[in-house]
Amino acid sequence: MVSGTVFLAIERDAQTREDNAGYSGEWGDRGANILRTQVEFYKMGVAGTFPPQWAEYQRIAEREADPEWAELQRLRKKFDV
Repeated sequence: MVSGTVFLAIERDAQTREDNAGYSGEWGDRGANILRTQVEFYKMGVAGTFPPQWAEYQRIAEREADPEWAELQRLRKKFDV
């Protein structure tokens, strides 16, 4: 497990990247957002949760794992519905 101090170091680096990009007039943030997103996804992975952005994919996977859904798809194909 990663300690909280690692997350603080990452956030400091992200803030520095963002500030430096702003001072230089750059369009991007030099990867600051990517770092923050990686930390967010890491924490969700450790917690065993899915990112909210993946909710639709989770619903699709659960539906496709349902035997009744497979039967419905088979019948649709059979009767060309």
